[in-house]
Amino acid sequence: MLKERAKESIKFKAKAVIYENETGFKIIAGVAFNAKTGERICKCSMKGQMFDVTDGDEVFATGDWDEHPKYGIGFKMDAYVKIIPQDKKSILWYLKQGNIDGISQKRAEAIVNKFGDNTFDVLIYQTELLQQIKGIGKKSIEKIKKCAKEKLEEQNMIQTIMMYIQGFGISPAYANRIYKRYGLDSIKVINENPYRLADEVKGIGFLKADEIALKNGMPKDSPFRVESAVMYVLKQMSEDGDVFGHREKVEKDCRDFLQLDISYVENAVKSLIQKKKLICEDDALYLIPLYKAETYAAKKIVELLQSKTKRVNVTKKEVKAMGKELDRDYAPEQVQAIIESCRSNVLILTGGPGTGKTTTVNGIIHMLKKHGMDAILCAAPTGKASKRMKETTGEKAQTIHRTLEVKSEGAYGFKFGKNEKTPLEGDAIIIDESSMIDMELMASVLKAIPEGMKLILVGDIDQLPSVGCGNVLHEMIDSNVVPIVRLKTIFRQAAESQIIKNAHLINEGVVPSFKNNRNGDYFFMDVDGMEQERIRDYIVTYVCDNLPRYYNVGADEIQVLAPMKKGPTGVWELNDYIQNRINPPSATKQIIPCNDHLLRVGDKVMYTCNDYDKKIFNGDVGKIVSICLTQDEADDADEDNADESAKRGFVVDFDGNRVHFDLSKAQDFILAYATTIHKSQGSEYDIVVMPLTTANYIMLQRNLLYTAVTRAKKVFVLFGQKNAVARAVKNLTVVNRNTRLGSRISEDAGFLLEKQNTKKHERKTA
Repeated sequence: MLKERAKESIKFKAKAVIYENETGFKIIAGVAFNAKTGERICKCSMKGQMFDVTDGDEVFATGDWDEHPKYGIGFKMDAYVKIIPQDKKSILWYLKQGNIDGISQKRAEAIVNKFGDNTFDVLIYQTELLQQIKGIGKKSIEKIKKCAKEKLEEQNMIQTIMMYIQGFGISPAYANRIYKRYGLDSIKVINENPYRLADEVKGIGFLKADEIALKNGMPKDSPFRVESAVMYVLKQMSEDGDVFGHREKVEKDCRDFLQLDISYVENAVKSLIQKKKLICEDDALYLIPLYKAETYAAKKIVELLQSKTKRVNVTKKEVKAMGKELDRDYAPEQVQAIIESCRSNVLILTGGPGTGKTTTVNGIIHMLKKHGMDAILCAAPTGKASKRMKETTGEKAQTIHRTLEVKSEGAYGFKFGKNEKTPLEGDAIIIDESSMIDMELMASVLKAIPEGMKLILVGDIDQLPSVGCGNVLHEMIDSNVVPIVRLKTIFRQAAESQIIKNAHLINEGVVPSFKNNRNGDYFFMDVDGMEQERIRDYIVTYVCDNLPRYYNVGADEIQVLAPMKKGPTGVWELNDYIQNRINPPSATKQIIPCNDHLLRVGDKVMYTCNDYDKKIFNGDVGKIVSICLTQDEADDADEDNADESAKRGFVVDFDGNRVHFDLSKAQDFILAYATTIHKSQGSEYDIVVMPLTTANYIMLQRNLLYTAVTRAKKVFVLFGQKNAVARAVKNLTVVNRNTRLGSRISEDAGFLLEKQNTKKHERKTA
């Protein structure tokens, strides 16, 4: 029997893959060596998720020893990193896998045949010798040298980090992320301030950083630890939508979390306030960026309202005349909105589906231009919303981030090129889907708006609030300072749609009819009495078979919107089942293991991060069009001008924009056949399918159902239980978010008015 060993690190040389499946799980026969001394341990097999490890590869791996009745002594791998090899055969294998940019399989053979065991010395230190290889130019040489040197440094440091964090009980899988963030300073950062990992390394939150700190000997009542915990609690609150936390609740939550006496937490809060890492206003505790965002936004909104923007007094007669010119019969509220847009510097235009928001926006644009305001910017929070805005207005429209000229700051995030120092240029900016704008983004928008530019916010106030913290549109309305026009008239053509009728009924607290019209666009599928698994299968059949056949569309064009992520009718399970029906595994189809899922060529996927260099943002949806685990496709390409799709990695098509990603970025994608209703904000789909049952009890809310229904343009299918639908429609309970934007706007406006009145009085008495 194999003697039980502790978790350890080994060097492993792969000889042959003896088992693999489509998830990337492999069992590989090879030889294990001591990671530190290089001494041979034994012949063995290594098993685990190793989609890019093959015959001839050498890796550093961490894990546990075990023994298999069929495969014998084995090593169960937790994490691994490829080793830059030393002998000719291993070097050839390594280079053929596309590990060095600019070296294809054909070039790998030519280089190794020429330089043999000295290949890496040539690649790093004597790159001028590569000119002896046919087809390698100066550009390729610089690329090869840079990449080879980086790989060597990376390999050495990642191996060190893997071994080090393993001692703290942290998965070695995080070693690569830590290295990407801190480079050669990684160990120093871990030792000196492990809590930096919580803020700066994705996937390592406070809890994991705390494990490292405690195992490194930090006392549980250390002021540094307690202060970090306070910041963590406040960040969690902000992720739930709050701009601030009530001090007593923050301290209580932190005390319960740390299991310490409340006095330690109170002292930590005082210390953070003294260090100006937190702001305390009355009983409200703010993270500094959120306090600055809220106070700035309130002040700037009031300044814009009072600024000397070009104000035009437009009459109803003029608006109606323009309506005739454009063949539009405006409702009274639309006339009011067009007049107000010319008269006010800030305007909120809100209304449900079918009330003519788009027509009104076009009228506003036309009227502003008639009065000499030709430079009008159009923007929206998401790519889909901005594209739709461009189509409906005929104006150039971009995402808010692009409008503000977002620029990557690398590992430090991003900044906007447009701000107070370099503001936007134009007469007005119109932003659609404004209910999606969170507190920090609104502050950034306002910073970029100069005096003299109008701000017009368009949105549906009854939809879900922003994913980010704050409730900006609601707060601006509640301030009773910002002009608002609510569109209520449902136009005749829109009134014929059951989707629009029922959306308005839901919003008014009326349960829509459960009867279906064969020629309608809103359908209720009664699933009362069904088990959740049966409901799931019912939905999958409709999405993959019935609806595509009846409406002559692809199954991937149908969007499932689920209230929750977990459970048989949740996002995760529905995605897996739909994927396996419409994009099943195939021997000819490349795959990428990704978290608990597989991504295949042809899959509909959603990006969950922000990439400011590639201009791809959280929530953007595309389709995987190619996956390249090696550089085979690059063999016949001009290496100095290689196509993105021929590089090792994968390519996603975002509405015609093809973007290449490294294989390591697969973890930032999720399947998107089904998504949450929150994630669907700002998007519209021809066909929407939604499950709504008592299993979703905590999510049975009116604004959630209303938002889902209003995402559908042509067909909405609700797989629901009648009592669940009734509960959702009647439940107007909205989770209140801690924010003071509205009251700040009111106070700032009152203060400014009082100041102006004082000045007027002084002038009169002078």
